[in-house]
Amino acid sequence: MDYKNDPVYAEADRLMRAEFAKARAAGKLSEAHDESHVDAVANVAPVVVMALSKAQGFDQMTESGMRIAAITGKMHDIVRGATEKSKHGPVGAEYVRGLRGTAPWDAITERDFDLMRKVIERHEESFPAVLELYGEPIGGSPTVYESMVGNGVIVGDRVVEGSGHRIIERRIRFVGRERMQKDGDLAQAGFIFPEDSPLAVLGESMVRLYEKNSLKDCPRWVVPYAQGLHGTQYLFLAGLLAHFGWTEEQAAQELLKRRFTGFKEELAEKVAAEHHLTGEAFEDDYPDLAKGLRAISSLRGPKKEELAEAAYGLVMELAGPETAEESNHLILSAEMGTSEYRNFFMSGIRAYKMGDPQLLGRLEQSIETEVRKYAATL
Repeated sequence: MDYKNDPVYAEADRLMRAEFAKARAAGKLSEAHDESHVDAVANVAPVVVMALSKAQGFDQMTESGMRIAAITGKMHDIVRGATEKSKHGPVGAEYVRGLRGTAPWDAITERDFDLMRKVIERHEESFPAVLELYGEPIGGSPTVYESMVGNGVIVGDRVVEGSGHRIIERRIRFVGRERMQKDGDLAQAGFIFPEDSPLAVLGESMVRLYEKNSLKDCPRWVVPYAQGLHGTQYLFLAGLLAHFGWTEEQAAQELLKRRFTGFKEELAEKVAAEHHLTGEAFEDDYPDLAKGLRAISSLRGPKKEELAEAAYGLVMELAGPETAEESNHLILSAEMGTSEYRNFFMSGIRAYKMGDPQLLGRLEQSIETEVRKYAATL
């Protein structure tokens, strides 16, 4: 479906860019949640809906579901601060409520308008909460349409934008730069830009991988794809640990000592108990990820040194540019060298930045395959 020529989609894009321009002028827009993030979610969400629909033969839902998922993706962060202490979803939902009945929004059915508002209101919640709210996006549930759209937006926001090569870039720019500037929380905690940027990125990676972005929350039909994305994150984490010469436990103690935001004693205890980089914690539920982690842990000598240099170098390289435009130019113009790991990280970031259609194609194929498997057991 060519939903990008839809008048409502075009208006959503216009409103988003206008609101983001005002937020940027007021110093309230973070690079981590700028236009590129929203555009990505708007691109991913309809692909997820299409895969879920095709795998189950729900042809009658595909077109309308893709359309509303794309529009919702554009609007999901319409009201958001650079840093926040409260959820922005409910505020965004109120913004959207004010559009009801106005042109061109009156071209959306009441069902789709209410769905868009509800997804925006609740998009910060976990996958289990989404499951409780909408039910499964697989099977004959009366709310399967709502579930497909809701899951589409959250897969885009939490999985595709929240892991893999993309999160490496976003984390370097947001944690390794923005949060260490002026009134940023890491600057206030004594982290100094840019020398502490690699440590800050390492810390946030551990917080996310160990606590906030666990694969356990992901729907089973997206887990195989998410394992690959998480594997990339763990490879980058292993490189930063190798740069500092630390084990995961040693890094946890250093982050506690430095009072890194979100790193508490309980998290340090979890790191000590689980040792993610050995792969043992994932053997039963995520064998593909476990296999990849064992390969990472086996690196020695020059290869480990090369990984350490690549991870550290990428943080320093991408944290440096002052603006998103300068960072994007660096990524798109960077030459590939002889380092296998630097080339892997940089080429993956570049492919995502350029909207490589193969990336969305792999996501669609993976979800469709898993849904067919799961649906056959129902």
